[in-house]
Amino acid sequence: MRFLSFFAVVLLSIAASPVFAQDVDFLFSLADTNHDDAIDRNEAMGFAAMQWSNIDRKNHGSVTAAIINENPNARRLVGSLMPGADGVLTRQAFLAAQTEKFVKADRNGDGVLDVAEFRLYLGIPPAPPQATTVIPAPLFASIADPYPANLPSCEDLGRDPRYGLSGQVGVSSISAKKMLAANNDAAYCRIQFVYNSGLSGPKDGYDLGQSQAIGIRVGLPLRKGDGGDDSGVIGWNGRIENRGSGGCMGNLPSVTVATNGGFAGSSSDGGHGAPYMGFNCGFGVIQAKRELNRGLIRDFSAEHVRWQTLWTKKLVKAYYGQPAKRTYWSGCSQGGREGHIALQSIPEEYDGIAAGAAALYWMRFQMAQAWSGVVIKDKLRSKGKDFTVAQIEQTVKQEVAACDAVDGVNDGVLADPRQCHWSARAAVCGVKGASNDTCLDADQADAFDLIRRGPRNHLGKMIWFPWEPGTTFSNQSDYLLSDSVMQWTLRDLTFKSDAHLYIDKASLERSNDSHGITYEDMATLASQQISDLVDMDNTSIEAAKKSGVKFLAWTGTADRNIPSRNSIKYYRDVAAHFGQNVDDPTLQSWYRLFLYPGVDHCAGGVGPQPGNFYNGPLFHALVNWVEKDQAPSQITARNSDPSGKVTRTRPVCAYPKYAGYSGKGSIDDAANFKCEGNLETKEIVAQDVITPHKKENGSGVVPKLFIAAQPAQSEHTVPKPNVEITK
Repeated sequence: MRFLSFFAVVLLSIAASPVFAQDVDFLFSLADTNHDDAIDRNEAMGFAAMQWSNIDRKNHGSVTAAIINENPNARRLVGSLMPGADGVLTRQAFLAAQTEKFVKADRNGDGVLDVAEFRLYLGIPPAPPQATTVIPAPLFASIADPYPANLPSCEDLGRDPRYGLSGQVGVSSISAKKMLAANNDAAYCRIQFVYNSGLSGPKDGYDLGQSQAIGIRVGLPLRKGDGGDDSGVIGWNGRIENRGSGGCMGNLPSVTVATNGGFAGSSSDGGHGAPYMGFNCGFGVIQAKRELNRGLIRDFSAEHVRWQTLWTKKLVKAYYGQPAKRTYWSGCSQGGREGHIALQSIPEEYDGIAAGAAALYWMRFQMAQAWSGVVIKDKLRSKGKDFTVAQIEQTVKQEVAACDAVDGVNDGVLADPRQCHWSARAAVCGVKGASNDTCLDADQADAFDLIRRGPRNHLGKMIWFPWEPGTTFSNQSDYLLSDSVMQWTLRDLTFKSDAHLYIDKASLERSNDSHGITYEDMATLASQQISDLVDMDNTSIEAAKKSGVKFLAWTGTADRNIPSRNSIKYYRDVAAHFGQNVDDPTLQSWYRLFLYPGVDHCAGGVGPQPGNFYNGPLFHALVNWVEKDQAPSQITARNSDPSGKVTRTRPVCAYPKYAGYSGKGSIDDAANFKCEGNLETKEIVAQDVITPHKKENGSGVVPKLFIAAQPAQSEHTVPKPNVEITK
């Protein structure tokens, strides 16, 4: 059983699903690895291989019908290739079918797919004619000044050296062209290029012959007069909204989330591309040398945000003849992590940052994702037992029902999972209230409770936060990106946690596995080896406090990928760094955190939803905070039925307050709730304490199999930007 984030769900859902038609630009950018606006056969096969990797997560080269049936999107993807109950689908057969699809989609026989042909390749119906395109209204009134005369065209930005892109040292693969209004997107100028600030080779942490190569896409709402007949041109509102990415990055996400609202916007590939996209983080290891690729990790962890930001500002000034009046960042998951990168490294470049479900503790939370699988392997499978999907789901339902009223209202939502201390012993067969067909035995109940306790060291202290009560969990230790963290730690891309990771020393010794390592030792080593490179946990952010930036963090309490306590911990640690309480007005004058009860990773779940975080209530709250000095004390979340009718509203409160029910009126009406109380109780703070990530957590011993000589690598000073910096 596996749960994929939005990024992977989109990737798996492309087959015969018109719902995802609006994501064609995003998927096209995934496949178009050289950014030439055409997808050749090799790129299409690379894209197909990425799809396959999201089905065959264990890299066996074949999958059974049972594995495919675990995810309906996977079933749609394989389509007529679906094997019989006793059969398998091989990687070779899957890729052969994708090759045949490519040939059929290449209608003009030129060997490459344009966007329209790519739609056919994906099985998505043709785009509606432009005549039916509905151009969105700008989100906010323009604050731009009148344009001066003699401004460049969109195409001029890419070909005329006077505008700072063409001919610039370190800039390559330039493309600048007008994108006409279509598919309900407004017209805009799309600029793509690759940037190297001057870093290359082993001296700067890269592989031999490798250089910095940060892919950047910038979108500029067309100026009237530069759009032909101005059809579909909505104009620039004087602001920038840069967007975040997902997973391990490696692609250039669409920028229309910004340009459709009148914002200039941008995205980046994180400094690496194919084949390291989606959930393939192999770029972090130079396998032949068994070394970390510190250059690419540095670009992924900080530098790409810097250059994405500065180049967007430079191109905005060149095209509109004036700098942006306001600059914003918005993103979720990896995009939330990128928001923390901006906060900690270049806060002076931003007026407002919205960071959702942030993957800021990149090493720590992904190590924690392996915990459920390793518990199941060593505590259940060693005895010939396991959890079925139905058992996990039913036990979680019983858990939610038992804790539902703790927050004062029975609504199927746990407002704060940290207050739920239910034991799965209540789900053991024969116990009153236990399910008849999906109940647990005593070993399964103990394993469930151990998963909920979270990763622990040999002293019983929590190493990192657990899968929260109310969330289902994976029964594999290589969930999402957990293996990549361990592979970086050991500098070995062949390491597989489901084969060689053990819950404790006793389990390792019983296995007689010379390739094995305990969870505690792996977590300790990961902290020592890579935490400082990838975890965005710096709380010494005096520069951010002084800059005037407004930072709006948010997360769902039912997040199955990045538990909400990750965001709470950083908020709490920043408060402590400044000697303040989490509800201190001085802290909340520039930094606020919002918890969305019952919401999954970035969206989904049973709780009232945050909406589109690029142009919905969260982003509106941020803009009003920056431009009208209206600090958000609460933001309204909503549930809707399939027709779009709102079925529930609920206030989401600035932490540590929560939405308390008045006791009167409908629980589906936000008017009957108010922000009150304090979730930061002594009990909660005490249970959230984690052990320091130092060698004493475990033996810190690397099995000899994984030891490779590590040459000293000097830290290169990053060149000062040859780009104008303006707030």
